[in-house]
Amino acid sequence: MKNSLFILVLIVLALVFIIIGFSLNVKDYAINILAEMAGLFIGVIVAVLLVDRLTENQRKRRWARVRELTHRTISHHLSNIILELFNHLPLSRCPEILAILENRDQPNLKVIDALNNITEQIKNLLQDNKILMQPVIDYYNTIKWDVNQIRLDLIPRVMQSSDDQDLINALVEFDDKIQDIQTAMITHKHHIDSNILARIVPLLETIQDIYKYL
Repeated sequence: MKNSLFILVLIVLALVFIIIGFSLNVKDYAINILAEMAGLFIGVIVAVLLVDRLTENQRKRRWARVRELTHRTISHHLSNIILELFNHLPLSRCPEILAILENRDQPNLKVIDALNNITEQIKNLLQDNKILMQPVIDYYNTIKWDVNQIRLDLIPRVMQSSDDQDLINALVEFDDKIQDIQTAMITHKHHIDSNILARIVPLLETIQDIYKYL
């Protein structure tokens, strides 16, 4: 209340001085007012930009460690999701498993290549049409904890601590692909034909995108 009254008094005094100035010498006073106003606006703009830059730098420094640990945790959960495929589907294990195990903390091109190879193997399984749905359902039930950790905890944390829009978009796409799998599983429970394995392929392709931005 006191601050508002003080500001109001200053505004009134400023208006009084402006009116007095115009009454004494309109032309010169108007030029001075315009020059001072231009300087004031420039000063305000510069101050705002500097404050924004300092605030953004402080925010990045404050969240740097959180961001690093979050990316590492996402990588661990994604590795679990990929490795469980070998426990439920007839996939070639080497050298894909080794590449993923050796790079759980920091994915690199070897992991992306391995994941690409796994995706192609699953596409071949789809063409052969030899996989029953139950192993795929068992697979999803096994990875459900890792999936929920990413969806419910890590994605919100990335959105709060990171300005990497490509990574955020890839994680949101991951969430969408998981929902597709869940929908297919619900459909299967109602004895409606739904190829759950076919939904795994887009999920793995999305994981490749996430790896690129981690």
